Amino acid sequence: MDKTTLKKKALEEIDRRADEIIEYATAIWKYPELGFKEFKTAELTEKKYQAAGWRHEKGIAITGSKAYLKGDGSRPSVGVVGELDALHIPVHPEAHPATGNVHACGHNSQMAAMLGAGYGLDAVKEHLGGGVVMVAVPAEEYIEIDYRNRLREEGKLEFFGGKQEFIRLGAMDEVDIVLGSHSAMDQEELIGVGGSNNGFIGKLVRYTGRESHAGGAPDKGINALNAAMLGIMVIHANRETFRRGHHKGPPHHHQGRRDSEQRARRCQDGELRPRQDRGGHPRRKQEGEQRPPGRRRGRRSRGRDK
Repeated sequence: MDKTTLKKKALEEIDRRADEIIEYATAIWKYPELGFKEFKTAELTEKKYQAAGWRHEKGIAITGSKAYLKGDGSRPSVGVVGELDALHIPVHPEAHPATGNVHACGHNSQMAAMLGAGYGLDAVKEHLGGGVVMVAVPAEEYIEIDYRNRLREEGKLEFFGGKQEFIRLGAMDEVDIVLGSHSAMDQEELIGVGGSNNGFIGKLVRYTGRESHAGGAPDKGINALNAAMLGIMVIHANRETFRRGHHKGPPHHHQGRRDSEQRARRCQDGELRPRQDRGGHPRRKQEGEQRPPGRRRGRRSRGRDK
């Protein structure tokens, strides 16, 4: 069977099961779950594996899973990735009324693309010179850092992202190449090929002050919130000294329930990542490019990359 015939047969199988694939995406949309909490989404996905007769593993990085179309160890092995998690955006018009979660990043459609690709490839798997693995990963979004930090303290994970945990656990050792997809808002074509994506280094900073009565004895306290604000401003003031093409992201959250606690205990986490052009690569100064008017050249430090 030639490549054109194989492709036609795979697409016909996807079209035949289109209603089922859409129903699966809709079910995930209706019950969005956050990273490392995608238990219902994981259960639904694993039922699809079972119905298709695919050997699968579950509970990888808490809620992740893998399913094998052939299961005979064929190499090279291609992983088709879907991401399980949603975002917490209570003001979104489609947010879940009870949780405030929503698949605003479109991971429900991404999971449907993974399942649909599996159905199509399953119809021609005997003619493929390698293996195919469905890879459902949790926690793509970098949110709920307190919760993930607790999971790490409990020894349930080391990294805060599902893909990183999959790699740490060896769950990707048998996968030679990975194919993924993502929804896009700014492209005119139905399907496009994206550029690279940058990772980042996340840091948690804890400011500890001293509690005191805000009205009666403010001079006896040390305001951790003020210290945190100063920290943000110091980082901002040092942006000019960062390696060109890198930037510091904003803090994601604070802690402190009462006014006195807010004075004495403050946490923030941020990120440092390379900046990208639309083409997907960190931007470099082009030959002949001029600096914007009024921008001063920052002093470059040596041997202090942090």
